Amino acid sequence: MNPPNHSEWREIKALGADHKIKTPEIFARYLDEGVKRAHSVADGFTSGPWLDTGQITTLHWATYGGIFKCAGEIRAHELEGAKETFSKANLIRSDLKALNAFSREHWFRSEDPLVLAKEMAAYNAAFFKIQPFAFGSEEIGKLILSHQARELFGAKINFQEDQKVYNASIALAVKGHFSPLAAQIIEHSPLRRAAEIYAIDRKMVEAEQQLKERESGMSHSF
Repeated sequence: MNPPNHSEWREIKALGADHKIKTPEIFARYLDEGVKRAHSVADGFTSGPWLDTGQITTLHWATYGGIFKCAGEIRAHELEGAKETFSKANLIRSDLKALNAFSREHWFRSEDPLVLAKEMAAYNAAFFKIQPFAFGSEEIGKLILSHQARELFGAKINFQEDQKVYNASIALAVKGHFSPLAAQIIEHSPLRRAAEIYAIDRKMVEAEQQLKERESGMSHSF
């Protein structure tokens, strides 16, 4: 985990980081430990790729519990100076509830990994626009993506090495362009292999269907 930059470090101190978090390097170490702890917590969830507000706040508490007193708490104030338009503080819980309900009804039912990756990207973009926490919503969004990948494809994904690409992809996804983030999701094993297998299987099914239609046509000719 890379230490926060200067502006991020000022924000961390302004939020009242614990007294033991004295340097950006110490923050990075605590965050790395918190992310590992949050992954372990997510492994115990039994709701599939769908997460309710309680599960999401639990992930935030597990990640930032050793850093902020407000860990696990939905933000109570508007985000000042934000470039994007995020959910109003008094609407966060209802927006998270709506996202969970919508995704349960419409997403993560397909057998096509490409469709699932786009739905994961759309979910992540919606979560990003809600920004439920005063700090760390992006980190929790990546945790959720990793959890969804485990539930849908059997293995987690890690965006830490591709952080800059992820940031650019999520910025596009927020604007409704889900393909770049979906492509990045697919790039991480085992999603690429799953997509390849699905594409091969689909081609085989289509070929078999064409063969049956051809055979049917031939039988009607005699």
